[in-house]
Amino acid sequence: GSVTKQFTAAAIVKLEMQGKLQFTDPITKYFKGVPPDKSRITIHQLLTHSSGIPFVVGSCKQINSREEYLAMALDAPLLFEPGTKYRYSNSGYDLLAVIVELASDTSFDEYISENLFKAAGMKQTGMFVPKYNLENIAVGYRDGKRWGTVYEKLFRYDYSNRKFLDVYGFIVCGRGGGGILSTVGDMYKWHKQFDGGRVFTKAAKDKIFTPHVREAEEAGSSFYGYGWTIFSTKRNTKLIAHNGNVNDVFEADFLRYVDEDVVFIIMTNSLYLEQGAVNVSPQITKIIFDNL
Repeated sequence: GSVTKQFTAAAIVKLEMQGKLQFTDPITKYFKGVPPDKSRITIHQLLTHSSGIPFVVGSCKQINSREEYLAMALDAPLLFEPGTKYRYSNSGYDLLAVIVELASDTSFDEYISENLFKAAGMKQTGMFVPKYNLENIAVGYRDGKRWGTVYEKLFRYDYSNRKFLDVYGFIVCGRGGGGILSTVGDMYKWHKQFDGGRVFTKAAKDKIFTPHVREAEEAGSSFYGYGWTIFSTKRNTKLIAHNGNVNDVFEADFLRYVDEDVVFIIMTNSLYLEQGAVNVSPQITKIIFDNL
């Protein structure tokens, strides 16, 4: 789910490190036919959900190419003048995934696999590149009944011929905001790589975790960095976190209490009885910090 956004943002940061783009670049540098009201949208604004692009634009089921998705996304009415407010946007991160491809001249999946996951030692993370054993893909459940795997429901995998027939547009619509598969072990490796310099410079990490935009107007609320939300806890410590959800079936929560050296990662394949990751994580937080 939306835990994917940290990888999409990380890919943009990595491209900036490689000199292939700048956060201040307007999207007109990458997309043709951008309407005038969107011509001033920057990469930074897409990263921080301050572009005005709606949460979701149109229906991915009708999308068969990157060009069709871009036309649909850029035609959507803006929610506000770019750079003036915050509004969480999956579509903004899908546009970032396209920028990753255009700036790197490779597929989104291949770029993040080679430049992020390989360096971090993550061998079971991605969309298609890991060449998963499909028997090991988690099966989701809804209301106690089998829903299926993401390959069955979202990617339309032909099990007989072992190939993708199409992906309901998911390759270009939904991947940057929520398309990555992973394991708890790999996500812990991702957490640990921030302690070293294998993937990012210190300056790059500082940009990722800077509280760029306040998520709500009231004082004391959380801030959005680049693919992460930054909170101040009641103990006056920093929490860097993000959660994600896929079709109200799969859910994940990733919390990094960086000042207190505590991290936990929860993934579930069922929200049955409301015991999803986001509901369980506050209980774990209470157990940990009430006993310190």
